[in-house]
Amino acid sequence: MKKFSNLSIQNKILLGIGLSFILAMILLLIIVIYQFNDLSAENQSLIKQELLERKYDKYESLVKTRASILAEIYQKHLLTAEKNNQQFTEADLRELVSNLNKKSTLNNLYFYIYDLDGNTVSLPPSPGLEGQNRMSLQVDNVKILVEMIKIIKATGGGRLAYPYLNPNNGKWEQKYSYVQQIGDTDLFIGSGGYQSSYQSILDKILAKIFNIRDRTIYLSEFHKNKP
Repeated sequence: MKKFSNLSIQNKILLGIGLSFILAMILLLIIVIYQFNDLSAENQSLIKQELLERKYDKYESLVKTRASILAEIYQKHLLTAEKNNQQFTEADLRELVSNLNKKSTLNNLYFYIYDLDGNTVSLPPSPGLEGQNRMSLQVDNVKILVEMIKIIKATGGGRLAYPYLNPNNGKWEQKYSYVQQIGDTDLFIGSGGYQSSYQSILDKILAKIFNIRDRTIYLSEFHKNKP
């Protein structure tokens, strides 16, 4: 205190300004840290939603295209059978659709096909289940086939999410799917992806956000300590 009192008025003013600057920088640093943490949390939610929307758009486009192709092929076979006075039965339709679907996997993305009674027409990862009725399939209180069929009967197609075993890693994950009725048949087709399919992308984006935050904090510290 004696040293401070012995300082000239000019030095006291300079010291006061210096202390005020240091306190202001500390306050600024606290605000920057808080804002970036808050921003990263907000961005994480927004980025998750945006990535999910893009995934859903992708699944919808693929499923609708595949449903349209299968419906067109079915109609051609039906017309050909009529011209030749032949019958194209329901069993023929299912065999045709199943055989075509087995050749349609795309980079770990597969299409599943069921009828409106819950019978499995095509399921590439588990061909042993084809022909079985899975209406009772329930995971975490979600009756998956029941929910899919509700969507098909109500609107002809739509989105849904449910827990399912990822055949690529053997883990239970949230699966995001799109289902679509195949023309005028009683069959519907669907496809989707798992949470882990976009989590790595999300992690990379968030890493960049945290990197910007850390660099900003570093610059704030540098200017604060700069002589």
